[in-house]
Amino acid sequence: MEHFDLLVIGGGPGGYLCAQRAAQGGMTVCLFEARHMGGTCLNEGCIPTKTLLNSVKLYRHAAESAAFGVTAENVVLDHAAVLKRKGQVVKQLVTGVESAMKSHKITVIREKAAVAGRAGGGFQVDAVSAEGCYGLCQLNPKYFPEGLSPADNVRHGMRFLGELLERHGDTAAALTAYNAGWDTGDRAYAQAVLAAAERWDCDE
Repeated sequence: MEHFDLLVIGGGPGGYLCAQRAAQGGMTVCLFEARHMGGTCLNEGCIPTKTLLNSVKLYRHAAESAAFGVTAENVVLDHAAVLKRKGQVVKQLVTGVESAMKSHKITVIREKAAVAGRAGGGFQVDAVSAEGCYGLCQLNPKYFPEGLSPADNVRHGMRFLGELLERHGDTAAALTAYNAGWDTGDRAYAQAVLAAAERWDCDE
């Protein structure tokens, strides 16, 4: 188990700035982000919205420019180009955040995480491994629909573990034990952890 001075859950503006400032102050930092660095703000909320609004603002100024003594003909709002620019802006900013994490030597784990409780003088954070969920499919294929892509297997595995483990046992402990077995290559251990699955109602 790795130890850090600070664990940050969530790579949004609050999370990555917290991690960056702590690292600048000399702390060892680990940041967990299950999706994209920058969180909702950079990827889906504030930045994309402002980018789209800016394009609309420029269009309106051009379309109504005659009132200011400027003539513009055939002003068109190209939706595809607007969306392309939005994507470019988001990608540039997200890449910048990722570079900042790397330059400050912040460990970034691309997994969903939750505080499991106190451990020694600090706290323990458990991460749900997407790779581990795909491993669940490989170890127990009878619980998964046929023909799923690797990405769909991961999503199905996340739902499977989240619903059934929560219903029948300690979710955090079971996930941690399973991932420990899978990530270290000890499939026998991982299968032993999941032996209880035989008693689960898996007829979804």
